[in-house]
Amino acid sequence: MRSALLVMLGDDDWAVRRAALRALGEAVEVGDSAVEARLCELLTAASWKIRAVAAEGFEMLGARGRGHATHSLLEVLEDDEDWAVRKAAAAALAKVAAMGDMVALDALLASGAYDSDWRVRKQALLATGAIAQRGCEVAVQGLLLGLEDVYVERCGSVLDICSRQDCDVRATAVRMLELVAAPGDPRVLAALQRCLGECEDRGGGGKFEEALRCAIKDSAARVSLLP
Repeated sequence: MRSALLVMLGDDDWAVRRAALRALGEAVEVGDSAVEARLCELLTAASWKIRAVAAEGFEMLGARGRGHATHSLLEVLEDDEDWAVRKAAAAALAKVAAMGDMVALDALLASGAYDSDWRVRKQALLATGAIAQRGCEVAVQGLLLGLEDVYVERCGSVLDICSRQDCDVRATAVRMLELVAAPGDPRVLAALQRCLGECEDRGGGGKFEEALRCAIKDSAARVSLLP
């Protein structure tokens, strides 16, 4: 049965691929070596739809700390031409990369800052929060870049009103900083307050402004409770 399902993962029909992935989730253990080998193979398929399913398969069935799977997903994150495949790879890395894996963190932070699609940037920041250890300086610096959503700043005028999607990326960076930065980090708090001031000057920042206010309030509460 497992062999047949592995073949079906590469089927041209999306419904067949989805059904095979669901069935494998019920039939095999997380980290099954044959499944991981097949998923790695499908990450190089000609069809972006098959590559995306392969990356989603790693999110569902991959085991944390598998170096070969992590390397394959990093290649997809950095090089695949389709945003949906890159997004799926970022989500999978949150489950497969080892905690504190600096190579994975560097790649995720680069995607979180510079990927051309806001959905990939957001997912890369979420994955950063999933594998970065509390106080990781590299992650904190990268997430501070996420507050700026530097891809948008490079491509448009600073006078432009931030879109809902851009605000969503920045709000995600705020939430991940709450997970990763040390409580009371003065650089982080200063950056949050500066961004909040800019939002107020522009007449509001939607979800981003809301996340900033919550983070600043929570940060002050955590610091006040420190011994």
